Amino acid sequence: MNSKIILAKNINMDKQYVNVLDYSESQMLSLCQQNQVASADNYSFLRPTGTILAGFTYAQCLQANYIAFQNPDYSNKWFFAFIDDIIYKSDRSCEIKFTIDAWSTWFSYWTKKSCYVVRHHVTDDIVGRYTQPEGLELGEYICDGVSETNEMNDLVAIVQVTKSTTGEDILATNYGGIWSAGRCLCMRKYKSVSKFNSKLWRRKKRGNYTSICSSKMFCCK
Repeated sequence: MNSKIILAKNINMDKQYVNVLDYSESQMLSLCQQNQVASADNYSFLRPTGTILAGFTYAQCLQANYIAFQNPDYSNKWFFAFIDDIIYKSDRSCEIKFTIDAWSTWFSYWTKKSCYVVRHHVTDDIVGRYTQPEGLELGEYICDGVSETNEMNDLVAIVQVTKSTTGEDILATNYGGIWSAGRCLCMRKYKSVSKFNSKLWRRKKRGNYTSICSSKMFCCK
């Protein structure tokens, strides 16, 4: 009966680790003691199982949002955890459900490596205000030559439909392993689009367009 437990309040951290502290184990323990609601040191060996039956009143437990407990039989290691729920058992007993704060519990037990990215946290977000030279500038861009291509000259129309002019339903088409709704028809002349549209209107299938767009013939090969 020698394990210790501390209930603490106003520990402003979260389980998503958006807000964390780079505190050592002793610093975290000091923080919990400074914000202590209640404590006891007559518990049997405590294991981080996610629940503790504690001899505190329901009112005491409701004040706390954080818990610290120590196992002398586990190299005197302190565990820190977020309180998830308080279940009333009796006037002097409550079941505390918790989630281990892995960051604070194990922060002192790993070696930090050098970071090659210098992070700068600011209170505003003005583009360019905090830009720092990186020493990688190579001077102005130099154009050594220019070449042209005719591959993108031919403009065509892409019509995506879910039904053909003969009435055939077109649910989907596989293009290079990627499924697309309906079928894409490549039409070199806009007169072809007009004729195709007229056929759909005559057959009362004009609601079967998915989209119409322009593209280069090069992209349709």
